[in-house]
Amino acid sequence: MRRAFPIGLLLCLVLAAPAQAKEVLSAKVCGANGCVTSRDHGLIAGLAEGGDPVDPPTAAAPFFRVRLTVGEENGKVQERFWTHFMPKGELIRGADGTWMPAPDAYTSALKKVVNPSMEAYPASRLAKLLASDQPVPDDQAQVSSVVEPPPSQPATDGGGIAATTVGLVGGGALALAGLLLFAVRRRRRMVGRPSAA
Repeated sequence: MRRAFPIGLLLCLVLAAPAQAKEVLSAKVCGANGCVTSRDHGLIAGLAEGGDPVDPPTAAAPFFRVRLTVGEENGKVQERFWTHFMPKGELIRGADGTWMPAPDAYTSALKKVVNPSMEAYPASRLAKLLASDQPVPDDQAQVSSVVEPPPSQPATDGGGIAATTVGLVGGGALALAGLLLFAVRRRRRMVGRPSAA
């Protein structure tokens, strides 16, 4: 039983999976005459951007639907949701009905994903959704600025923790398990010997 604990501890430390960061895995942009999907992470990351909430537009206009698939770096899907992009006024309607201005990163990414021959859905389809959208409450907090994270370095091990960190933790756990095993064996030898009197 005493050997099982250090071995179990060692297995827990070595086999623990690093936490995965969320990212946009794919984007599907649809118009009246079809859809196009992109899995180019560098390109579609901008489609997850949005500005502070604003009041819904006063009138509907032609629009595109954008389906984002979000998940872990290893490809495990965590959620999928639809948004709407209205080129007139460059506005995004979030999945919850919140409207926000599209930042440059969003419009730039969308222009690169959308086929030039893709036609927008007619405004009449958006008018139905717009009728149920509410203005932004006066007391709703507004974000005054957004701090962009520094560009990430490509991970060589496919995870969120560098391979050297995993190696150091694993090596330390092995060394600790070895010391514990040595101490237990030495104590057993000492207890089993008669004392010299």
